[in-house]
Amino acid sequence: RGGACLIADYGHLGEDGDTFRAFRNHKQVDPLELPGSADLTADVDFGYLRSQVSPDCAWYGPTTQDNFLHSCGIATRCEQLLASSDKKLHNNIMDSYTTLTKEMGERFKFASLFPASMGQIHEKYPPVGFSGTETDAPEKPEQPEKPEN
Repeated sequence: RGGACLIADYGHLGEDGDTFRAFRNHKQVDPLELPGSADLTADVDFGYLRSQVSPDCAWYGPTTQDNFLHSCGIATRCEQLLASSDKKLHNNIMDSYTTLTKEMGERFKFASLFPASMGQIHEKYPPVGFSGTETDAPEKPEQPEKPEN
């Protein structure tokens, strides 16, 4: 059997306990106040999720969004965009980079699942965004320098 799965969400490894909460008009509110009038959410417990994975699957992660995006080449792509775009866009590009890698970089996590039969391939070629072992996070390159205006 084949297939693959990439999970991206805000989450933790089980240490945060109950993260159930509600938001209305971009503000956190009591989840039981005015039922149906707020968005309900909870962080993904990646530790629990991993414990439910079949032995027929290989689990990679979780790793932070910051590590995942750097492993996928976000710094290089940002440098390319800065080199090929109008200087008026540079602050927007750098602000977006900072939002994705710093502001959201630790809170959001990535995990992936593959058939365990791909283990030999992944020993030589780890899944993009993940290191060669299931728990290690990849090294991230230096971030691009913000250009002077």
